[in-house]
Amino acid sequence: MSEIVCLEDWQAAAPRAARAHVDLDASSLSSAQNSSGSRGSFSGFENDLFIRHVPNLTYVDDQAWDRLFPGLSEGWSYFRACEKTAPDAFELSAMVVLQHGAVVGAVVMFEMQYRLDMTLGESLKGLRDWIAQTAPGVVSMRIAGLGSPMSEECPIGLEPSLNDEEKDVVVEALITGFEDYAANNGIKVLALKDVTDHDGQRFDPVLKQHGFAKMASLPVATLPLPFESVDDYLTSLKPNMRKDMRRKINKSKDVAVEVLDNIDDVEDDLIALYRATHEARKASYDDFDEVPDSYFGEVMRALDGAARVMVFRVEGKIVGFSLFMEEDNRLIGKFVGLDYSYARKYNLYFVNWMACVRYCLDNKIAMMQVGQTTYSLKARLGCKLKRSWIYFKHTGPILGPVFRAFGPHMALDQTNVELQALVREELYLPVAA
Repeated sequence: MSEIVCLEDWQAAAPRAARAHVDLDASSLSSAQNSSGSRGSFSGFENDLFIRHVPNLTYVDDQAWDRLFPGLSEGWSYFRACEKTAPDAFELSAMVVLQHGAVVGAVVMFEMQYRLDMTLGESLKGLRDWIAQTAPGVVSMRIAGLGSPMSEECPIGLEPSLNDEEKDVVVEALITGFEDYAANNGIKVLALKDVTDHDGQRFDPVLKQHGFAKMASLPVATLPLPFESVDDYLTSLKPNMRKDMRRKINKSKDVAVEVLDNIDDVEDDLIALYRATHEARKASYDDFDEVPDSYFGEVMRALDGAARVMVFRVEGKIVGFSLFMEEDNRLIGKFVGLDYSYARKYNLYFVNWMACVRYCLDNKIAMMQVGQTTYSLKARLGCKLKRSWIYFKHTGPILGPVFRAFGPHMALDQTNVELQALVREELYLPVAA
């Protein structure tokens, strides 16, 4: 049987994986010693597994964590920055699995008070608000989730040297620990947020065995860039869009573009632009849309070059920016901020788009990941969609069956107006992508 041990024993057994960093104080250590642990019901390989919930990532060595997520910019440093700047609505933590003192499985976690009616989407906002006013105790529940409110993918990290069967066991251990943590803390609603299509198909049997149902989440817009030049990219667009883009490029020649590795001198400007753009957004997913002002500087400092900001100036004035993260083969667009008194005249949205395309082509980056909004425009700009999934369950004897029966019919891709107008199978990337 796998088992959970107290923090001191865990550190003694796995000092490389559980090294506590200096920003842990005595109260943190005390609470960790009493935090929940889980016993897996496995045999063979599973006998050596330890499953542990940790209150923050300082309990896990950064190199041990990042080994499970090779090549990803959203690794230990990014999620630790998220912990430091977590929105007020969220409590962030992590679940890890160890074998012989080494981390072999890991996933970030969050807890929050969530309005279940938010899955109805913006098109049914009136119904959402009526439900919230009429039955607030039913629609607002404490939930525990695997994944991050500050990422578009649920990062399930597994030791690369494990075979497929062993990886299934580690995933089951993570789920077992997650369930036990929720039960020990009186949380009945459990979810996995934005599981990739690849991981969904790979681990669907394990999740279903644990009673999870699934529904489609919002897909992630992705732009493949198999082009030699910007002109090649523009040529790939449909004639009307290509003509429009060339016209917008010509009108924006007065916009200067600069890529920054450090934002200390402009951070206040970027925050103001982000806030203006955030307030003007057409679609809202409440707390999942929000990041604190400190997020931008913390992420830039933590990622040390893997995160960059593209700044747009007109006559020296910063009128827009784009925060992105860079990997060997992918650019991940995180947040955009625009000054709307300049945005239309200078076509700043398209200036940002083309600047990112040019940056990718210049740096041999094959793909841009550009978020979960404005699907119609992004499709015209050549984007494909990557499916993602929400797995969920309610552990109660009454609401559990209700969730399983009705939850899949509240899929986010079915309540998003733009996606409904774009239902074309050829827009979706194959699972392996």
